[in-house]
Amino acid sequence: MKKILTNCIVIIFILLMAGFRHHQSLDHSYRFIYPSWWHKQLIENGDYFHGLVVSQSNFSDNNIDFSKGGFIEINSKDIQTAEKNVNEYIEKLKIVQANYPRKGDLSVEIPGLSQFQYAGTKTINGFEQIYSNRALSDDPSSQLYWKISNGKLYEIFVKYPQDNSKRKSFEIGLNIIINLFWI
Repeated sequence: MKKILTNCIVIIFILLMAGFRHHQSLDHSYRFIYPSWWHKQLIENGDYFHGLVVSQSNFSDNNIDFSKGGFIEINSKDIQTAEKNVNEYIEKLKIVQANYPRKGDLSVEIPGLSQFQYAGTKTINGFEQIYSNRALSDDPSSQLYWKISNGKLYEIFVKYPQDNSKRKSFEIGLNIIINLFWI
């Protein structure tokens, strides 16, 4: 009986894994699982993206149609900081920018590091929601999440599809990716 139960569990696991793919980033030391019907593409120094893009539809950097299913962009970068808290890291960025010497007298401050605001409202698998010029608090179609671990800043930018009929399946894939994201 125990052997039959073990075999059933193994078969169920294999069937579940057939519906998913695994991504292991060797240079950025993270990995995650995503639905097998999604596409992933690494775009380096593109016009719109820089990083790994995972989407329900297969598109390139110069051929973007958000109504086809939205996307999730994943970036990672080394940071020189002792902070493990995203809010403290953002405050440190603002202090660095405030102390940065400016050339000339600019009447309008260009939003740089000061554009980031800690949302503090949503945490998923250790990722904390951030507001920025790219993902504003009043824009429900985009969200930005940050996580600091082992001297790296991990960023997940989410752009929901404009087509609401595709949003439910997109959210399922998003939850799988974020909840099964390992560092």
